[in-house]
Amino acid sequence: MSAPSESAAGRVLIAGYGYIGSELGLLLAQAGWRVWALRRGAVEPQHSSIHPLQANLLEPSQLGELPAVDAVVYLISADRFDEEAYLRAYRDAAINLHSALEACGQRPPWLYASSTGVYGTQDGSWVDEDSAPAPTSTTGRALLRAEEAISRRVERLSIVRFGGLYGPGRTRLIDQVRRGEGFCVEGPPRYTNRLHRRDAAGFLAHLLTLEESRRQPLYLGVDEEPADRCEVLRFLADALGVDAPAHRVAQEPAPRGNKRCRNRRLVGSGFRYRYPSFRQGYSELIAAMQAEASAAEPS
Repeated sequence: MSAPSESAAGRVLIAGYGYIGSELGLLLAQAGWRVWALRRGAVEPQHSSIHPLQANLLEPSQLGELPAVDAVVYLISADRFDEEAYLRAYRDAAINLHSALEACGQRPPWLYASSTGVYGTQDGSWVDEDSAPAPTSTTGRALLRAEEAISRRVERLSIVRFGGLYGPGRTRLIDQVRRGEGFCVEGPPRYTNRLHRRDAAGFLAHLLTLEESRRQPLYLGVDEEPADRCEVLRFLADALGVDAPAHRVAQEPAPRGNKRCRNRRLVGSGFRYRYPSFRQGYSELIAAMQAEASAAEPS
């Protein structure tokens, strides 16, 4: 996706200026937006139009007077994989931010990042925005509770349920395959749903440029191709020039669910991918990693 045009530029608060937030902030700033980057730790602005805000959203007293903005992008994530941590990050912190904005007389529209983990599907079937969420994990149930809580408070809200995010800095699967630690399981396909960091940020930027009346209340943030995990591992092994992954006996239920997420609503919004599938995204990642390793070798 190309960067938003300057004619669409505005003022945005990105709450959770981390893996996706920093990519989004730079993309918007380069397109002429004024960006307020909020996080607990210090923010190193990448552009003159990015303004740092340091605060812990679980401590309302730290929020004070907030800048006037045209939109909020909520990208806070949990620091642990348990129900309590998820509720603090996705529900409590979001409610505190909403209350602080209301106290300043502000009710901007929100883009709120959630996860496809709210679907507990285990049989590899398709899900989309009309599928009823039925989480089977404690974190999935916490995410759904958080979505419901923020939906009751923010009148102009679009939730994006992202699949597994990957890109620079998130190369765990590549590293596993390189070390020979990745493995396939026997049995039917176990589907995974991914989105490259650049496309995740690009889609959020795209939504910000849409007329608000065209934004849907819910999107699935995934790429064009749900993929069997074993197919991904075999692709990575071939790209890395290492042995194909070994096979192991299947264990039920499939970890983190087993579903194929449709992206028709995302594509229907007019968004165009830079990395339509894991093949383009991982190929570029591997090439960059190999180039870096080659440059580091003594001449």
